[in-house]
Amino acid sequence: MNDFMRSMERLLEEDAEFRAGYDDAVERERMIATLVEWRDKAGMSQKQVAKAMGVGQSTISQFEGSTDPRLSTVQRYARAVGAKAHFLVGSTPSPAQANWHVTAPTQPSRRVWEGDTASTTTRVGNSRSAFAKAA
Repeated sequence: MNDFMRSMERLLEEDAEFRAGYDDAVERERMIATLVEWRDKAGMSQKQVAKAMGVGQSTISQFEGSTDPRLSTVQRYARAVGAKAHFLVGSTPSPAQANWHVTAPTQPSRRVWEGDTASTTTRVGNSRSAFAKAA
């Protein structure tokens, strides 16, 4: 183990604030990875998700690589891939427990996806500005 890893382990064990920030970052990474899995399961490309959201493909790429996405962006992306993001707030759970999860929507999505042609995609949400600022 190198010096950097030893320092990280020490900080994670000794500094509660550092540990909390680290745990938050890990949860955000897991959440984005879960959303990307939903996109893959839906058989959608980044370009198709971008069209559904009314943004460019590069914005989706930036979102999928981000470490601190906006809540509204997470929700819009989830809808675009046919899912719904749920967030829980409560007392401190163990780091292994996710404070979010993604499920299939309980009601039909505002987004309609029936194939690979762009004409079958309906835009999710009405505002590009909220997403553009998030990227």
